[in-house]
Amino acid sequence: MVTTCTAVKPSERVLIYSDTEENSSIQAALRDASERQGAASTCLTCSELEILEAASRIKDKFSGFDVIFAFCRGPFAYSFFSPHLRAGARAISISRLSLDSLLRIVPMDYELASLELQKLGKIFEGSGKLQISSMAGTSIQMKLANRSAILATGIAREPGELQFIPAGVLAVAPLETSCNGLAVIDGTILGVGRVSRPVHVLIEDGISRVIDSSTEAERLSLLLKSDKMGSVVGEFGMGTNSLAQLVGGPEDERFRGSVHLGFGENALFGGNIRSAVHVDATMLGTTLRLDDTVVVASGKVVL
Repeated sequence: MVTTCTAVKPSERVLIYSDTEENSSIQAALRDASERQGAASTCLTCSELEILEAASRIKDKFSGFDVIFAFCRGPFAYSFFSPHLRAGARAISISRLSLDSLLRIVPMDYELASLELQKLGKIFEGSGKLQISSMAGTSIQMKLANRSAILATGIAREPGELQFIPAGVLAVAPLETSCNGLAVIDGTILGVGRVSRPVHVLIEDGISRVIDSSTEAERLSLLLKSDKMGSVVGEFGMGTNSLAQLVGGPEDERFRGSVHLGFGENALFGGNIRSAVHVDATMLGTTLRLDDTVVVASGKVVL
């Protein structure tokens, strides 16, 4: 992450943030690697709320960083990164990733992965209609809205760049009211975990409604009801990382050939939904079509 993903240089200032002591060994490893590059590193551990409050009160202490690594159990607030990015920092966000997953999935060919994601991104951006189907019963269609695809390449080497680890996922915001059909969630619901049995979600004009009564279904239903816009489909994504495994966390979205829907907030993807919630739900073994082009066939990337 230090030499390849962010290309840390001598005399740069590096912030290594975590919201939990569980990541202390990873913080120490990043600190040592940064200092071997001649950079000055700062490790900080506190809650997300505390760091956001401190950043607003003591701006000089939280300014002037060239590189930021942020570990967080949940999706880290973009409001923390945005002023640093505007000031020229580059950042890597690592959320809900165990040490075992980190050690297994970080050593990869980032350049090759980036080339594949860029190719797929152009196909998404040039398509008008997206369809998902599966033997499990998923049948969804939505319109794309000429929005840029967000590519998690894991590479943030230029000022203002924000990237994500694990790498290997593409996401796009569809036209918010265009999604219709049935989603059979048979992978992972972030914030809930791997589902023990499929969760069925009925989607009408972008608005989602869970139609099962299992414990996991009820937990998803509560998340989608967090506020008025929490149930709106705001994101579609697909995984491309052959090193990713199904572990019940965000790594599952990177699992090669998986697809996911994101419900709620989608500002990061260029969409119009503003919500306090963003929930991703993964589907496996699907077939994905963009216009007349098959991109994933029964869970296998074919482009």
